[in-house]
Amino acid sequence: WDAKPALLSAGDIGKLSAIGYAFVPKRGTDEAESGQPASAGRDVKEMIGFANKTEDAEGLVDTNPKQAEVLARQVIEKEPSFDGAWIALGQALENQKKVDEAQKSYLKALEIDPGAYMANFHLGNICLNKGDLTQAVARFEQALKFRPDAASIHANWGNTLLLQGKLTPGVQHLQTAVELHPGSMSVRLSLAEGLTQAGQIDAAMAEVEGVLKLDPHSPGAHGQLGMLYFRKGNNEEGFKHLRRSLLLDPKDALMRYNLAVALEGIGRTEEAIQEYERSLNLNPNDPVTKKGLEEARKALQRKRP
Repeated sequence: WDAKPALLSAGDIGKLSAIGYAFVPKRGTDEAESGQPASAGRDVKEMIGFANKTEDAEGLVDTNPKQAEVLARQVIEKEPSFDGAWIALGQALENQKKVDEAQKSYLKALEIDPGAYMANFHLGNICLNKGDLTQAVARFEQALKFRPDAASIHANWGNTLLLQGKLTPGVQHLQTAVELHPGSMSVRLSLAEGLTQAGQIDAAMAEVEGVLKLDPHSPGAHGQLGMLYFRKGNNEEGFKHLRRSLLLDPKDALMRYNLAVALEGIGRTEEAIQEYERSLNLNPNDPVTKKGLEEARKALQRKRP
């Protein structure tokens, strides 16, 4: 098994990035407030109207980002110093894959109010997506100064530190995030990943099992638990949970890859090749899976007389 790092954990091979388990607070949680209007001179009723329209925009950023953009721009046109509207605009633009424009919008919010922690949070996520881990950490650090009790910031900072190989502080931030938001399954799975990388397998299993108590049908949790059982040498349970994960989410290319590696590890090379091929059908450009498939085919040729 040691020759196949994919069996150790998803993060070990960099295939399951922090973004996969990133926690972004939704409107209605105590973390989702995006700041107060900077203009004190306007009529209170008018400012409430701006706040309500901004809230409407925030509520649409995931389901209808184009409409969210329209609403946010309407607020900005009337009150350009309303930092919350700039943040809502940034989210709407980001969800339309207009990342450079979104970045400018978040920076504008910070220009208006340096304490607009959600702007730094989203900028940190953009840096993380771009692979600029140093800048991501800097943004999360700034955000946390103004909102030290935000689980989302601790979680994504922790994930970034894991990607940097800084396991101890990464796990610490993730543990804090879980304490602040124990019901977030994504954060708990991230913590389990960090604990796995730190070699704390039993603690990692406890976190994943905790997620399965919250949602017995979580494909990600079954997949991670399967990998952990392989780490402990329990192949039977490992295969059981990997297959359960794929039954729940047949289009998970990473878990199909992991299943292929597991099958190859116990000598079932032909079945492994089939899973490598299925994984590539789902993610055709993945170089790690291509290499695994190539090596498995060579191994099968060597076995044949």
